[in-house]
Amino acid sequence: MARFHGPGPRPLRGFTLVELLVVIAIIGILVALLLPAVQSARAAAQRTECSNNLKQIGLALHTYHTFKKKFPPASHMKASLDEEWGWAVYILPQMEQQNLYDSLRVSDMRLVEVLADSTFHPFLQTGLKAYQCPSDKPNDLLDKSIRHFFGNGNTAKIEIGKSNYACVLGLYDKPGSFKNNGVFYNDSKTRITDIKDGSSNTFMIGERDELCGAAVWAGVRNPPGPCHWGVYQNGGRVSKK
Repeated sequence: MARFHGPGPRPLRGFTLVELLVVIAIIGILVALLLPAVQSARAAAQRTECSNNLKQIGLALHTYHTFKKKFPPASHMKASLDEEWGWAVYILPQMEQQNLYDSLRVSDMRLVEVLADSTFHPFLQTGLKAYQCPSDKPNDLLDKSIRHFFGNGNTAKIEIGKSNYACVLGLYDKPGSFKNNGVFYNDSKTRITDIKDGSSNTFMIGERDELCGAAVWAGVRNPPGPCHWGVYQNGGRVSKK
């Protein structure tokens, strides 16, 4: 009786070590070629988002001016050297944050009073993406070691919602020189007609990353002393150099 003999077992196929190394090398080259393009696209997207944030803030400030006939002040610091609200809080309704504005009771309470009541702290720690640059560290709160938010009253040692945008207080001439020649300063009531150089030629808001101290959107602290460093919680100066 004849028997059928099928084909014998086929030899196993696979990558040799050399072929595997070649594939890995090709993948590495492709990643090296594509990574800069990906990073460049990401950076471009972040620049666009940051520009949109500044545009939104600018529109909010001008809307505030339309209703109030003046821009908001950088702060409302009093002689008591306590913490006070800042410009970024006053435009919360124009930034589509009316609920947060109402929750903080900005209209009838001072910041020093709000800080003293822990029930308000979650509102003060709200992360507002419109006030955050996407290129900076992605955290909603500013570390206390950078901007410890407690002034003469020492009312609260808590972390406050971070902002990367500071109002321009004026020119920086030398340490200790604090001329009120910017659009914003303490208790300022600047109108568009007061900007003699033209609004398109005048800095209103600038960007400051966490490496340089960033900012907080809630307001300022006003520690004792002649320099009033607390104003830099939400403002800064432009160098002529």
